[in-house]
This record gives sequence, C-alpha cells and structure tokens, in this order.
Amino acid sequence: EVVRGDVLMLAEGDRIAADAVLIQGSEMQVDESLLTGEPLPVDKLATEPEPAGAAASPANTLYSGTLLVRGHGLARVMATGKHSEIGRIGQALSGLGLESSPLKQQMARLVKLLALVALFASLFLLAAYGLMRGDWLAALLAAIALAMALLPQEFTVVLTVIPALGAWRLSRQNVLTRRIAAIETLGATSVLCADKTGTLTENRMTVAELFVPESPGSAGSLSIDYATTSDLPECFHTLVEYSILASVTDPFDPMEKAFHRLGQHFLQDTEHLHRDWTLMQTYGLTPELRAMSHVWRARVGDAHVVAAKGAPEAIVDLCHLDSADQAGVAAAVEAMAAKGLRVLAVAGGRFDGEDWPAIEHDFDFEFIGLLGLADPLRAGIPQAVT
Repeated sequence: EVVRGDVLMLAEGDRIAADAVLIQGSEMQVDESLLTGEPLPVDKLATEPEPAGAAASPANTLYSGTLLVRGHGLARVMATGKHSEIGRIGQALSGLGLESSPLKQQMARLVKLLALVALFASLFLLAAYGLMRGDWLAALLAAIALAMALLPQEFTVVLTVIPALGAWRLSRQNVLTRRIAAIETLGATSVLCADKTGTLTENRMTVAELFVPESPGSAGSLSIDYATTSDLPECFHTLVEYSILASVTDPFDPMEKAFHRLGQHFLQDTEHLHRDWTLMQTYGLTPELRAMSHVWRARVGDAHVVAAKGAPEAIVDLCHLDSADQAGVAAAVEAMAAKGLRVLAVAGGRFDGEDWPAIEHDFDFEFIGLLGLADPLRAGIPQAVT
C-alpha cells in the first residue's frame, strides 16, 4: 500500500515498510541487522537531501525491513519492492545457480587429462602399428581399443558410492544430509567460518562487568555471572541505579534491557529502584556528544536527580575529570575492551529548579563508573564447535 512519495509516520518498534529518507526525527536508532548482520542499532539523522531528487546518504536513509528501536519521526518513501535494498538482494539471490561440487570439478579435470593421454597414446599406437605392419585397419581397431581401455567407466559409480558412504558415516553422528553435494564440499573444507551474532551468541546484551573508581569501601571492578553471583556489593548499587535512571522506563534497546535485568536481579528489594519517580526532561544522543541524560523528580524532596550514560569519553568530558582520573578511567576501559566487552560509562548529579539547561555540560555531573556488556554464547556452542 506504500508508494514513492508517501510519508511514513514511524515510532519505536515499527518495521519500516520501504526505503525512505528521514525528513524529521528525534533520537532515531534503527536495527539494520537484516541487511548488514550487525546487531548494534544505527543512528539516523533527519536531513532531507537538497535539491529534490538528490541521492540520500546512509545517515538519513531508512531501509525496508529494518526495525526502528528508538525514537520517532517522519520519512519520505524513495523505493519499494524490488527497487529497495532488500529487494535488490532478493533479485541477486534468485539469479544464483548451483555450482559443481569440488569432487565433480576434480573429476572433470581428471577426465580431460585422461582424454588427452588416451588421444595421444591412440594416435601413437595407430601410427606405429600401421607403419610397422602395414595393416591400417587393425591399427585403427587397436587404437580405439586402447582409448576405451584408458577411459575408465567407474567415475559415475565413484561419484555416487563414495558420497553415499560419507552420508552414512555422518548419519551415525546424528547428522542428516539433504544433498549429496554437501558431503563432497565438506570433504574439501579446510577453513570453517561461522557468523557470531545470533548464531554462536544469543544476540542479547548482558552486563558482564562493573567498575567504580577505587575509594574506601570500593571494590574496583566486579565480574557478573548471574548463575554464580549471589549478591552485589554495596559500592556497585549506585552504578546500577543510575544506569537504569539514564535508560527509558520500558526499554527496547538491548543495552537498556540489560541494565533493567541487572537491577531487577540484584536490587529488587533495595531503595535503588525508583518506579514512582517522574521523568521531567531528556537529553538525547547527538553527533557532538555521544551520551544521553534523564532528569527525574523524586517523590521525596525538591532536588531533581540527573543520570547520564554514554561513551566513556563523552561521560568523562561531561564530568570534567582531571588528567589523573581520566587516565584511570581510560585504563579500565581498555581492560574491559580487551575482554571483548562493549563499555558504557555512567554519571550522576542533582539539579534545583526547573529552568533546564540548554546543554548537558551545564549540569554538575559526578563520574560513577563503567559497565561492560557482552553477547553471551548460546548453550552448547562450545561442544558444537568442538
């Protein structure tokens, strides 16, 4: 029902119906894993191309089939159906043909080689027999017999029986084979490549490590294992609390969902979960500052609580840390990143009144800590890889 020129009204959780250029939007993030395989959402900026008809850039283009995971906005449809990016992929896939298996390709080369050998051997026998005995008819028959003897007839049997034996061996290991060519290809495989996200992993972000600056009573860093970690030290409670306050109440983003799961698991019966607080103001991600902030009004007291989360360098910039503290945070970030974790920083502060600053830098933030997120392996993957 969507055609070129239509304007789509998009909200968080919508599946985008066609390729479109974003003409108006707020804090837009899109999951493009259907096209790119990347699990992390991509930021989109509303910049309508000028003049009309100019090519849109990936930064302001929404693609058919992708999922809007944050924000809302308006987008003008540019392409539908086979003219969209996912449509072009479908057309390309429909034009693919089946390739010969490695075994058949090797057999074809062997047959050509044997055919050349048989041809030269037969011509040599024909010439030698005819010149030595003078009976050219007998020489021709001998050459034909030699050619037939040099071209074995067992190739068809080999191409059928050997892969069938391979399929039988695999079936004894509980592996079913749909196409015999798969057995031939498997036999020629030297390197096995597997996609990680969603295949080896759960495609679900989980908080794996916490870090707070060392101070009296602080534990520094802590690895989180939901199966074995029974209690969260008190020094990490504020970090988890403010990471939730800096997220939306009903999250769609995988990272924000991970923060909420962490809080529900370890802070369920504490004073650090504030379901009765009111969100007063939000500051979204911008190209200039890769951080977002929420201003909350507590049910008790007049002061507003400000919570921010984002890229470590952005949070460090908001907190105006000195060089020594910046070096300590950078070392912690490097240590977490070396473990393959995605690292976010959290800061907090308080604000009196309701004359909200225009930018987040005008808040008096205090650095709280770091959270390292991982995409955990699916159960049984180590055994499957082995």
